[in-house]
Amino acid sequence: ISLQSLVNGTNSFTLYARDSAGNLNSTTGSFDANDSITGPRFMNILSSSSIESSGEQNVSVYILDALPISSAFIDPNGSNISMTNNTAYNFSYNFSASACGATSFTLTANTTSDERTSNTSSYTITGCCGDSTCSSSETCSSCSADCGECSSDSSSSSGGGGGGGGSSSTSSTDEEEEESEEEEEETRLVTETVESASPESPAAVVVENDNIAVSGIEISVNTDVSSVEVVVEALVSRPSSIGSPEDVVVFQYLDVSTSLDEEEIDEASISFYVTQTWLDQNDVDSETIQLLRYDGSWTQLDTSFTSQEENLYYYDAVSPGFSYFAIVGEEGSDPELSADEAPEEEEGESPETAAEKEETSAMYVFLISAFFLLLLVVFVMFYFIRRRREEKF
Repeated sequence: ISLQSLVNGTNSFTLYARDSAGNLNSTTGSFDANDSITGPRFMNILSSSSIESSGEQNVSVYILDALPISSAFIDPNGSNISMTNNTAYNFSYNFSASACGATSFTLTANTTSDERTSNTSSYTITGCCGDSTCSSSETCSSCSADCGECSSDSSSSSGGGGGGGGSSSTSSTDEEEEESEEEEEETRLVTETVESASPESPAAVVVENDNIAVSGIEISVNTDVSSVEVVVEALVSRPSSIGSPEDVVVFQYLDVSTSLDEEEIDEASISFYVTQTWLDQNDVDSETIQLLRYDGSWTQLDTSFTSQEENLYYYDAVSPGFSYFAIVGEEGSDPELSADEAPEEEEGESPETAAEKEETSAMYVFLISAFFLLLLVVFVMFYFIRRRREEKF
């Protein structure tokens, strides 16, 4: 059985038991509860440390106390809003980021005895005009303060008079390509921070980025830690400093790191996925998908299939630590026979071969007929010889 302590100090309980004959017996006991922290505690606060303007901030938190939690609030825009109670202790709330630059939200929780505590988390809202960064949602036309003045060469002009043709210049193409590459590189990297973690409460992060084939990471630690930073990056290609995995097809290379020391990590569970389109294009069986970790050489991790949602196949893998990873599969689940091993296709027989087979068949028929005819002759001769002998006697 499990007991929930409602107050600090000594808590008593009584156990009752009744046998099949209806005899009732009981015993009493007690235990001491000593909660040194007054009010609810906020555990494993999950949120994005940086989001774009008008993007959605997803907040999840575990709120624990010896007493039941009566209410939990968040103030994303300066006013308290009730959070969604998913389980007895897990609360969440999603809101749209409307401000710009560095900002924060405050979580507040109350117990049934009106004990109240609060916790404030900071994050940064990017993509705002005037923050000195030209984001993917901004252009020189919408925000010249961040993206610079639009070049006159890049605008279109038309000639006067009847049939005057329009012309445009692409002098800024190189600069636009460089900006596009930088933006793509940024969208391939996600950094998340977990406020705290313990052996009883692993550090969990959710990765929401279409360019990264990782959906989440959960790190089991062997000591209490705080401000755990996790960085996940989808690499465009294999790093030149490491070798290629052998006899597999690579879906994506990953670089995962954390602020934790190796000694503080028991293991990490990495949730990832591959697409049905990639499986079909590369003739890869979904049952052969594995996550490899590079630690001087490529090592296959314990990987298991978890679910399929439309075009995506989801998997979990357990790793002893972080470094480079590769999501791989085996090409061709039913390998075709090689040219030497493949059976030859039957072709039409030549006239000579057909004639030879017909002649051989006729010979077999003749020999068999001759054999049975010889047996008949021998039988008839034996019959007449025996009959003559009987007539003489």
